Formats: sequence, structure tokens, C-alpha cells
Amino acid sequence: MRTEATHGDLKRLQDPAIWTDLPTALLHAEIARRADAPTKPACGSGHSTKAYDTPLHFFALVLILGLSVG
Repeated sequence: MRTEATHGDLKRLQDPAIWTDLPTALLHAEIARRADAPTKPACGSGHSTKAYDTPLHFFALVLILGLSVG
């Protein structure tokens, strides 16, 4: 079973005609399903033990960039 979308699949989904063929009842059912769904959880676990070390991560990015170029 294919799970990856190809460029052709994405181009086809951008065609407005494909969306106008959907029955209105199906669209209403999807909107109702999404309205009844629980709200999305907040990002992260909420159990932060340390602050984000920005200088260390910036150094790591520069190091990786330097090693990949050189």
C-alpha cells in the first residue's frame, strides 16, 4: 500500500473541481465531527526540567553547517 503522496497527487488535490464533487452532507458531517472532537492538547509534556540552551543549539547548528560545507 502506498503511503507517500506524489507531486501528481498534490497537484490533483489543488484542482477545485475535485472539491466541488463532494456531497454537501458529507462536508456537514465532517464539520460536525471536528466540532465534537476534543480540543488539541498543548505542545510539550509540561514537565520542563531545564531551560532551552539556545547558545549550545546555535553552536551545534553552525558546527553541522561547517562540517557539511567543508
